[in-house]
Amino acid sequence: MKKMITVLWLTASGLVVNAQRIVTGTVVDETNAFPLQGAIITSIGNSEVVQTDAYGIFSIAVPDSVVTLVISYTGYEEKEVSATGVSLLKIPLERSGLRYDLGCKTIAHPGQAIIKTRFDAIRFSGQDY
Repeated sequence: MKKMITVLWLTASGLVVNAQRIVTGTVVDETNAFPLQGAIITSIGNSEVVQTDAYGIFSIAVPDSVVTLVISYTGYEEKEVSATGVSLLKIPLERSGLRYDLGCKTIAHPGQAIIKTRFDAIRFSGQDY
């Protein structure tokens, strides 16, 4: 009987130590509330990493000990959010100050079009532009 109680106690304490919860949320653009597909969600203190789907939605399993999630997305500021006592989050990300401007423009010619950048020209239909 004592052996059985010891086994039950060890099993129960193992469940308490490994208790997990599911945190679900949506990652959106702060200015227009559009969902951000492919944002990375990482739990601090755990190796769990997930990506948002086409609607900006994610679900991540985290232990009760995890209190912070880090959200990152190309062209946006990385953000840390508290995951303590929550199961549903809406996370707006702010665009970073970096601009990805290559200086491209489209030039149309009768029957053909080219795209020219300030670095190089593209060849279409056997002609250089």
